[in-house]
Amino acid sequence: MTEPAFQQALPEWVETNPLGLGEWPAGYWASIQKYEDIEFWHRMWIWKELKNWRELAKKYPELKPKLLQRFSSDEREAVKVFQNEILKAVFEADKNFLAQLIAAATSAEEPELDMHGVRAAHAAFRELFTGKTWKDWPTKKRVRERAEEILKAAGKIIPQKRAWTTIFRKAGLRFLPENPPGRKRKAAA
Repeated sequence: MTEPAFQQALPEWVETNPLGLGEWPAGYWASIQKYEDIEFWHRMWIWKELKNWRELAKKYPELKPKLLQRFSSDEREAVKVFQNEILKAVFEADKNFLAQLIAAATSAEEPELDMHGVRAAHAAFRELFTGKTWKDWPTKKRVRERAEEILKAAGKIIPQKRAWTTIFRKAGLRFLPENPPGRKRKAAA
């Protein structure tokens, strides 16, 4: 009984393509690896497939990436949303998103935010606002104190007291209450 063709030993002058695309002259794929611009050919393949995808999506709209709900408590659904965001950015050639994606994907460390007063005020407000209405807003004093803690933890300089008016204005938090609801300001003596 003879062995099937794929199990027979290949002659020394024949090798199998690493991608499983048939038999090629021995040394051909090693030469390709050494002398060809593999990145160019990879980009070319991506470009052709993307062009084909975009053209087919004109005929078949269901091939276009759909914007899914961004926030989900289900972890798997959150991953699907993220994957779809990537597909959408690729499809739409969103250079900004793709550049950020590449930077994040190739970074070993989590990106660090350049923290300053306005960003600290935003973070503090998000942390302290646990209600749903304006009546549940934290006071400026609580937001400022928490923002100062955030800045201190980030190793940043704490703004002077007079700078907080500007910080609250820039942060869109100038309408936060000075005092907790139900408490009146003390009259100046």
